[in-house]
Amino acid sequence: MKKIKLSKKDEEKWLELIRRNKREFIIKLYEYLEYKEDCDLIISNHLITELILDKIEVKDEKNEYVFYKYKFIDDEYIKDTISKLCQFIKLNNFKYNNLVLNQNAIDIMQENDIVIDLDKIYEKNIEYLEIENCIIEGSFDGYLIKGATIKDNKTKSGDMIKINPQKILDKNFYECEISNVEFLDNFDNCNISSMDISDSKGVVINPQKVKYKNLSNCNISNAKFISSLDNCNIDNIRLYDVEGAFVNAENLEFHHFDNDIDFEVINIIVNNNTGFNVLKSYIPHLSYDAFDGATITCNSDIKNKLIYLFEENGIEYDDIIFNTTNLDLDTVLKNTLKIVDDEKGKTKKKSFFRRNRD
Repeated sequence: MKKIKLSKKDEEKWLELIRRNKREFIIKLYEYLEYKEDCDLIISNHLITELILDKIEVKDEKNEYVFYKYKFIDDEYIKDTISKLCQFIKLNNFKYNNLVLNQNAIDIMQENDIVIDLDKIYEKNIEYLEIENCIIEGSFDGYLIKGATIKDNKTKSGDMIKINPQKILDKNFYECEISNVEFLDNFDNCNISSMDISDSKGVVINPQKVKYKNLSNCNISNAKFISSLDNCNIDNIRLYDVEGAFVNAENLEFHHFDNDIDFEVINIIVNNNTGFNVLKSYIPHLSYDAFDGATITCNSDIKNKLIYLFEENGIEYDDIIFNTTNLDLDTVLKNTLKIVDDEKGKTKKKSFFRRNRD
């Protein structure tokens, strides 16, 4: 294949043409390259920068020049042309600093396997942007990611990208859609309402410590819950392959009712008549399959009363796991485990819940 390398003089001419009419130049250059399929054009990073980026002069409070930042051209009319042009100019070696990361930039970089270096972005803001199947380096620390889609990305070495929830700006994951991410810390004090998270590692959630105890509209899988859902807003919650999710029926809390409420993989503990009456008040508002895959821990009497309620309201219960006991559940939960101390040869009592204390 014939290689064409522009001289410095030619590049200066091209730069002048780009600055006069960048849009027209890009189209003409692409058309030229289409007719020269046997040519491999070699263009410097400097020219590439001028070609596909708009350079914005950043000034201080005195209106004096500080530095330049860049953003990809936003003209949708030539977006496809730019993307195809990237194939010719070998953008995998493209270098940038102070880039403004808009959706157009992300799409071009994804299509051409350009590494998104988070540490070189001018504004740490990907609010409601979609980053999928991209190569990402750097850290999300300090980024605003509210509403962002971060799915199926990887590092240059092919590893999962990592996010520390405690270092995200405002700890705000509202309406985020995230998959294939490794989380480095828990979600304490984070806003996770309407968050969709799947196929990720290190997802540890304490419902009692998330912001406002609000897990409404969450769609969560492959996670571990380390406290109850008592008095949490769980409107329209969806949980799959989640470990440790449970709620005491007397502390169930719904703000709105619709057919999306789902107790799958949640252990509902109904240990007294108060809990039964709370659940009884909600059942008429729930969909027929709301309890599919749920576990209900109760005594035999409450089980029989619940089955009557389910039948009366058309609720399916064949897939419910009833964990029944004839003992009063308050007594069961307060009961202690006898543990033999090998060293002293004595028997001591240990609270059933003491194991989970910090």
